[in-house]
Amino acid sequence: MMICFSSLPASLSINLDDDFEMKGRVISMKENTQLSMSDILRGFYYRGLHSARFDETLRSYIVDKFETIDKHQIQESESSVFFREILKLPRNVGQTLYVMNELGALSALMPEFKDLNGFLQHGVYHSYTVDEHTLIAIQNVEKLANENSELGRIFNKLKDKEKLFLGLLLHDIAKPIISADTKLSG
Repeated sequence: MMICFSSLPASLSINLDDDFEMKGRVISMKENTQLSMSDILRGFYYRGLHSARFDETLRSYIVDKFETIDKHQIQESESSVFFREILKLPRNVGQTLYVMNELGALSALMPEFKDLNGFLQHGVYHSYTVDEHTLIAIQNVEKLANENSELGRIFNKLKDKEKLFLGLLLHDIAKPIISADTKLSG
């Protein structure tokens, strides 16, 4: 039986902060709220922290916001703080980054990542686009936390897992540039 969270009574709503509330495992923004980039990243942080999802109104708001956002608004110093907090989440880092990519937040925050979206690397070992490969790699590394293997033990001993996640996020960032340079010189 599936529970419809919109039909839950308002008394079951959890106030996350001035901008967001959660009912069941669905996060929504409060009425008449204008969200900045750092506010949206805070919403993604809550999403990952609570293993929740965004309601359709919030999803649409985020997509629309990133289609019209001024690049100067993105460079808020608070945005990088919330992004680092997302990378420090105890779980759901890969899934959170995946949804950030899906809704346009990752490309808005890291314009270089935009070129990875849909970028195909040809070859027998490449069955995903580079953005998918990158985000799947992060999700697979996160799964090591539950493994009783040498790699699992190494992963669980890491103090600053966010550095590993950032390294994975950036490991193929130049592929579109290198590919374009190769085509120009070839």
